[in-house]
Amino acid sequence: MADSPRIFIYQIFYDDLTKSKLDKGFIPLDNTENLRPDWAEYWPIRNVLLNQNFNSNDYIGFLSSKFYEKTWCSSEVVLDTIASRKHDFYSISPYFDQMALYLNSFEQGESYHPGIKNLTNAFLRQIGIDYDVSNFVSDVSTCIYCNYFVAKYEFWKIWLEYAEQLFQIVENKESDLGRLFTNFTEYREKNDIFHMKVFLLERLVSLVLKFQNLSAFHILDVRKAPFDLHNVSNFLGDLLTCDALKGQYLKTNSLCYLQEFAKVRNKVFSNLKSIAQNKTNSGVINAP
Repeated sequence: MADSPRIFIYQIFYDDLTKSKLDKGFIPLDNTENLRPDWAEYWPIRNVLLNQNFNSNDYIGFLSSKFYEKTWCSSEVVLDTIASRKHDFYSISPYFDQMALYLNSFEQGESYHPGIKNLTNAFLRQIGIDYDVSNFVSDVSTCIYCNYFVAKYEFWKIWLEYAEQLFQIVENKESDLGRLFTNFTEYREKNDIFHMKVFLLERLVSLVLKFQNLSAFHILDVRKAPFDLHNVSNFLGDLLTCDALKGQYLKTNSLCYLQEFAKVRNKVFSNLKSIAQNKTNSGVINAP
């Protein structure tokens, strides 16, 4: 009988403050030296994948110290779900509203990091893949944010091949494309923290899932986990509808589902805008 798969879920910390936020059920991953802050979490993830030995069926994940803050999910729930089910890939991705209201994480990224779609397409062409991410339709089974996922080592090896190709392009000082990936982009209203490469790396997993024809089992209860947008919890039914319509499109390839998706999501954005305007006009300010 084959050995049961082991579970290695790491949680990255950078200092005493982030260390204090770790869930004791996960494995602390020390990045206090932070030798390459420009690569953010990819640096410690890369070091583990290149230097540790895993079995093909081992489950591996890498989470930030903000995992509970972003998901309201504990290690017990994650570990129990993985141990009791037989999926190859688990998503613990937060922000169901962002997953539901955009065609994919690159369309969402374009709103926050303008230019990421064209850069991603250029990267794919550079590595020999002719694909336009504008055509990518992603539902909750393939849309991953924050690198919050757990997968078998076999998947991580494939993911690392893609990530390393980006790494080599960016590290090549003679690469014009690489230099574009080192441009800073806005993050939480600051413009000098992260390069564009970091936000492609966070979205890379969704493309790898598509290219490998894989899907994720989403662990979080979307009714209870935090949302990203103010007041969007008022429209949970519409969010579920948006995600379901994208899922039906992926099953049938019928454009009518995307047309209905566009109507519902536009209605949600319009309602959110109206609520924000009304609160501003009445002197009520949204909490950050």
